[in-house]
Amino acid sequence: MNNKKQTQPIILKAELIITPFLVIIPFIVSFIFIMEWYFNGFLQKNTIYNGELLIGIIIFFINILFALPFLKGIIKQLQNYSSFTKT
Repeated sequence: MNNKKQTQPIILKAELIITPFLVIIPFIVSFIFIMEWYFNGFLQKNTIYNGELLIGIIIFFINILFALPFLKGIIKQLQNYSSFTKT
């Protein structure tokens, strides 16, 4: 029981440090792909850049699929930790 009490804050700190990178960086990368398609493909009517749009959309939606459960899990873990430390 005492060991769990000591490792819980370390695990939460590590997850909270990593979370912005796991959530924000894929959104930035997908935004870069979509903007590349928009400026070079859509505005200049060049169909070669349609792959950038597809990659950007795939990265965006896959990130949403994985980021939301990850964030929900961290929020639940923070709530459990706060109730764990009160008792």
